[in-house]
Amino acid sequence: MKFNKIFQLSALSLGLIGLWSCTKEVDYDPAVAPTNAQVYFASNAPSSFDIAEDQNSVVTEISRENTQGSVTVNLKASAKVGKENTDIFTVPASVTFTDGAKTAPIEITFDFNEIKAETTYTVSIIAESDQLTPYGKNLQEVKILYAPWSGWQGIGNAIFDTQTAFSWTTSQPIERRNSLLNPNQVQYNFPDLWNDGADYLINVDLSTNIVTVPRQNTYEKNGDYYIEFCDSYTFYSLLGRTEEQLAPYYGTSTFNPQTGVLSMNVVYFYVTPEGQVGYWGDTGFDYVYLPGYPDYEIGFSNKGTYISEAGQEFTIIGTTLGSDVASYAITLEQGYLEAADVEKVAADIIANTETTLYTSAQDFQFPVVEEDYYTVVAVAYGSDGEPHGNSYYTFYNEINGKDWNAGWTTVATAAQFNDLFCANVIVSGIYSWDVEVQQNDRNPGYYRIVKPYDNVYMETDRGHYYITIDATDPDAVVVMPSLTSMGYYVLSQAPGKLVDGTKFVFPAMSTGIFNGYDADGNMIVVCGVEDEEVLLDLDPQSEEETPAQAPRRNGSLKNSNIQKNLLLNYTGKTLPWKNAEKKVLRPASIIK
Repeated sequence: MKFNKIFQLSALSLGLIGLWSCTKEVDYDPAVAPTNAQVYFASNAPSSFDIAEDQNSVVTEISRENTQGSVTVNLKASAKVGKENTDIFTVPASVTFTDGAKTAPIEITFDFNEIKAETTYTVSIIAESDQLTPYGKNLQEVKILYAPWSGWQGIGNAIFDTQTAFSWTTSQPIERRNSLLNPNQVQYNFPDLWNDGADYLINVDLSTNIVTVPRQNTYEKNGDYYIEFCDSYTFYSLLGRTEEQLAPYYGTSTFNPQTGVLSMNVVYFYVTPEGQVGYWGDTGFDYVYLPGYPDYEIGFSNKGTYISEAGQEFTIIGTTLGSDVASYAITLEQGYLEAADVEKVAADIIANTETTLYTSAQDFQFPVVEEDYYTVVAVAYGSDGEPHGNSYYTFYNEINGKDWNAGWTTVATAAQFNDLFCANVIVSGIYSWDVEVQQNDRNPGYYRIVKPYDNVYMETDRGHYYITIDATDPDAVVVMPSLTSMGYYVLSQAPGKLVDGTKFVFPAMSTGIFNGYDADGNMIVVCGVEDEEVLLDLDPQSEEETPAQAPRRNGSLKNSNIQKNLLLNYTGKTLPWKNAEKKVLRPASIIK
């Protein structure tokens, strides 16, 4: 069955939130360009090997930027199994790049008879030379594991549903294999899930139902960097966190043997040649719904608002039922419920002997009286009359009976909006299109762009979103924190100017997307525009250049429960993430 989706942007259209943050003032000392071979270990060099029986070597590689001439680099190596040293591996004392070669192979040899099954060995290789680049890493860790498996066997189609920055769903064949040494160790794999035939491999320990996702490459790119992924426990292990620091992530990726659902708490990230690690989006969950299990999922769709003759407003929620749902109970709770809160609501539903059960998918009209978050909770019952899990859906509800234009007057219906917020962050380049602009009646220095992103990068079916600009001082124009239909807040962190009363001009790296706070409580703004640009022109006259049209996306935003990890509370209440209670953005839409 299908599930509620948040974003349907293609992976290549999304940028890296958290990749760059810009500040108002930066002291810049130009770096000296290296003149040597610039040798380094690339982030995508082979670093993990599952060896076969009787295999006696593996090959990793070292890279260089300057490929002219033959260059030799010395190597120093050591190996550990757990915390103990081992001497069963041999690494050459040096490696030589042939003329014109960008990489040089490093062969690690060993005696297979000395390898213990299901034991991970770590070989550390250090490059020592005056040919190294100061901007790349000189240490490479190689993991070697012998854990024999059965052959891959197709088990049918499974649903892959990611709630991360990719946020997309697909149904395609999945494979399974078992460990030949430990019957509790199982692996699943989605062949060719990503670009260039990249797979999605999942490890399951059936004795604990804990899932791990090893480090893998999507071969999708953000700029010059490949986007990789793994489960959160593995990711923070790679960063060298202590066991105490890793504890919150242990066991957060799980397998439900009753429903066949794999829930992976994953991190999508990139690594620069200098070894810097950046997040692509934020942590989130990927879900896999394996074939052959009962389907007790209940899907939801937000079908808008109904206002009765008496003025009572209702939100309309439609349902879809998994093939094994015989009946279900449903309720609407005010507020943004966490998973634990949903479980409490579901328990109350199950305990209530008077609960109404429905046997078919239908639309429900729930009364709403406030502009707030609401959460739909439904409990599924099987043909045995027993409850089999719950499903929920959170959305932000607007009061549609209000006059959204009250207090504002339209001053332009076809102003030119140059999207300096998403440029080179969400999309590549600057896209432009026509927008409506309103001016505040009580405070004429305030302007707002009406629904600037609706049906541009994605389809939206409801919601009022504005980008508000404070131009009360024409020499210090500010884009106030404004929530967009994509779930991001956009703003300016350096003042712009209002030129000729029509053009809102902002300096380089001043407009972008809000991405939380740093350790000192300062806002992090993701910027991608490197020159001074016009953000908004109320009276575009020149027809000499036709602005690039915004790309149209095929997906739709049916669920206004936009990514929580990037979503700030619309009413300015305390946020449930990143300790943001110290400083909460107040959306520009609250201006009266």
